[in-house]
Amino acid sequence: MTDRERLATLVRQHGWAATCTQALNPGLEIWTDDGSAVAYRRVPTRPGGRFVRVTAGEPVSPASALERAQRAFEADAARHGEGVIWFGVERLDRLAGDRARLVIGAQPVWAPSGWDAMVAASASVRAQRNRALNKQVEVQEWPSGRVTQSPEVHAILAAWLSTRGLPPLGFLTDPLVLDHLGDRRVWVATRASQPIAYAVLAPIPAREGWLVEWLVRRREAPNGTAAMLLDTAVRTVADEGARYVTLGLVPLARHAPPTHGLSSTVRATLRWARAHGRRFYDFEGLERFKAKFRPDRWDPVWLLTTEPQVTLFTLYAVAGAFSRDLGTIHLVGRALGGAVASEARAVREVLSWSPRS
Repeated sequence: MTDRERLATLVRQHGWAATCTQALNPGLEIWTDDGSAVAYRRVPTRPGGRFVRVTAGEPVSPASALERAQRAFEADAARHGEGVIWFGVERLDRLAGDRARLVIGAQPVWAPSGWDAMVAASASVRAQRNRALNKQVEVQEWPSGRVTQSPEVHAILAAWLSTRGLPPLGFLTDPLVLDHLGDRRVWVATRASQPIAYAVLAPIPAREGWLVEWLVRRREAPNGTAAMLLDTAVRTVADEGARYVTLGLVPLARHAPPTHGLSSTVRATLRWARAHGRRFYDFEGLERFKAKFRPDRWDPVWLLTTEPQVTLFTLYAVAGAFSRDLGTIHLVGRALGGAVASEARAVREVLSWSPRS
């Protein structure tokens, strides 16, 4: 059995964190030891600097072995002269110890059994869903094989990616999951028999739950299509007895608690990211979209590091983990270049505008 096969088996048996299925994304290294596994990427903490392992979430292991797996993985990294950044930690009480930490955001959570009551109490959610219904949008779950072989569904992703300011990222945000669905499930929205949007749900077996990993739609999809997809998928898993659903991490979410003890440089960087991050990705809009479904709660998600403190080098390494094969500097350069271009367009529009006489 390969390490990847061992990890897949452990995910089905013990996957508890929302990121557990995403740990199986391509391009990650896998460490296994005595019934536990960790998926990670090795990246430098600075150009030409030492390497660190950025993990795709918590160890996948029996709950009783969680801390032991964490210590064993850190010891293995240390033997190779590498540090560890635990990215996407939820069980802070079990894993933090004396490690430096940073709250990276929050994820909204629902008990699926209460979803119907939430929709009944939310006029805005019902209105969104009904807009799509009135435009003859239909939603059905498709078998994985049909999804993988559908050029129309792949075209939805291609059209969506063409609107992004950055190339596709990897690590925990791999949009190319249609090619390696595994145990994921997919709901597809169609109009006049043509696919216009889809939702991908990834299993969280140990919590009898699901992560809504992707909601992807064509620009011309009617308003409310995403809400209708989400509503249909959650109602389906609720009827099947699911106990937990999350829409996943919102980075820099305002619903997350603050982190204390950060350096002034890191605090300033995070403030800048919150203020200007929409130029790269609209995290505030993402948070508003998820909040309108009235989550039962928002759970904080953490980063832990074996380094003495969280620094800009920590953030540099995390960016490197998400950057696929671009490299961190190229990724950041593309992001900043896009931001400058966006600002320039806005300035040109202001300067060229004149009131009607």
